[in-house]
Amino acid sequence: MKVLVFWTNFGPYHIARLLAAADVFSEHAWELLAVQIADREATRPWEWKSVRGTLRVKTLFRDSVYEEIPSLTRASRMLSFLRQENPDCLVVPGYGAAECRAALAWARGRKRPAILMSDSKKDGEQRSWMKEWLKKRVVRRFDAAVVGGAPQVRYAELLGIPRGKIFVGYDVVDNDFFRTRANLARQNGGTLRKRLGLPPEYFLTVCRFDPVKNLAGLIRAYADYRRKRGSTAWALVLCGSGKVEPEIRRGISKFRLHSVLLPGFVQISDLPTYYGLASCYIAPSLKDTWNLSVNEAMASGLPVLVSRSCGCVEDLVRDGVNGFTFEPRRMDHLSNLMDDVSSGRGDLERMAEASRQIISRWSPETFAQALVMAVKAALGANEECCLLGDRDLLKPMRADDGSQSDGRLAHSCRSSVSGRIESPAGGLTL
Repeated sequence: MKVLVFWTNFGPYHIARLLAAADVFSEHAWELLAVQIADREATRPWEWKSVRGTLRVKTLFRDSVYEEIPSLTRASRMLSFLRQENPDCLVVPGYGAAECRAALAWARGRKRPAILMSDSKKDGEQRSWMKEWLKKRVVRRFDAAVVGGAPQVRYAELLGIPRGKIFVGYDVVDNDFFRTRANLARQNGGTLRKRLGLPPEYFLTVCRFDPVKNLAGLIRAYADYRRKRGSTAWALVLCGSGKVEPEIRRGISKFRLHSVLLPGFVQISDLPTYYGLASCYIAPSLKDTWNLSVNEAMASGLPVLVSRSCGCVEDLVRDGVNGFTFEPRRMDHLSNLMDDVSSGRGDLERMAEASRQIISRWSPETFAQALVMAVKAALGANEECCLLGDRDLLKPMRADDGSQSDGRLAHSCRSSVSGRIESPAGGLTL
């Protein structure tokens, strides 16, 4: 049986999940075909050249940036590729993008099982009933789902997937990689701190510099914290890049925060060093479906301060055990927590160990097992008459990402399909 799994663009955590899934699939004599739409993404400039093992990988648009490919072009190429490969089961990363709806339409038309991967959750904000109704009409056509955690389970069920066909374990990272590399960084702390210009103790945040990540609020909280602690205050390191960087720099200048460092976007090969030498991790998001950097920090052995708006908080953070949670619009709350943590009023070593223990249950192997169970559930589902035809599923895809389409399809963007790609050492090369 051939199972096709696709994502927009492969990042390090996608590869970790796929390798784990390939290992488990081999036990069932299943073939895993991994597909990325494009080999580059504007918002995530990953450099991920090789990994352990081998994996059959295909890329629909090589040397292309995902956001620059019109939605109808992506959908058309996906449909053409599915006709070519003819998989027995589809695993789809969401329901909003044009290629996702095209893949679902293809599966429904041929009565192939389709599995949803999602970390969407129902936020506290008011939602449009019409938009939610349309979502339900699409999502209920999936046969099973692999989702992030408890909030994501509730939302998938609300959108029409039976609870017995929803499996947890989508949002995971390569825990062993971060744990091992972070420990190695600690062993060479003196040399690495000097080379990277890192202080002895610091709070760390790793994210896209986007308004929803609430970095401006974090800067205000940190300024308040520094006023309380004075010269004993820890530094703050913000790793990332994005459109609000000028605003962040203005805030740093306004509050005269000379102890805030901006290393820029840090590739995964160097990230464990920043985690390993940090003292505590902060995720201040106003809105976040999950926030995988919390997984990374916990795997690296850090106590965490996490906004209650992060989708991971219910499953990963236990107040007073491995960190604390806070309201993202209450920066005084965060400032007080920073003061408590840095003043020694909490047992950071105990919290760090608790983080390691909690995250150990959220690994790539967790994803692999959840995917296997989802495939089995989908295969065991009763055949249903497709209430939504291909046309209905494809209709909403227009302008889903702001792309302008002039009716040209696959030939309007240079595309190619790569085959099995292996490095000389036997690893995957993207």
